[in-house]
Amino acid sequence: MGIFRRIFVPVDGSAPSEEAVAYAGRLALEWGAEVIFAHVIDPDRLVCAEVPGIDIGAVLDDAAGDGRRLLERVAASAAALGLTPRTRLRDGRTVETLLALAAEDGADLIAIGSHGRSGFKRLMMGSTTEMLLRSCHIPVLVVHAPEPASEPAPETATAGELRAAL
Repeated sequence: MGIFRRIFVPVDGSAPSEEAVAYAGRLALEWGAEVIFAHVIDPDRLVCAEVPGIDIGAVLDDAAGDGRRLLERVAASAAALGLTPRTRLRDGRTVETLLALAAEDGADLIAIGSHGRSGFKRLMMGSTTEMLLRSCHIPVLVVHAPEPASEPAPETATAGELRAAL
């Protein structure tokens, strides 16, 4: 058995989150660890203001359904590797709820995806990963999504080719 017995993986469906799922799955297989996937529905992030005509209950129900489907999908991918994952779905403030779930589950490693935002985007959107890192008392593995393959630069015509074309 490896150094870590329970790997806790917050998921949100983003590319970095998917990469953390895959990475945690590989580590769990190698170490013989349990993997626990968690999704938090943060009402503060879903509903920013009172909007007339919006059924907040329906919005939260839809978010819960989306969260269940996400957890089912990542659990199925882990099960396909031969793992027996657990899933957790909870409402609450994202970071505080993730830390509480990790503690409840006795996690000894958190594997979380990070978008790698900086500057204005990070200021406006916040960084769940950064806030979790600042508050967490167990090791955290931060996983970034692979960089998209860059497209080759368009070929440019030489001066001679331009003269010939004219």
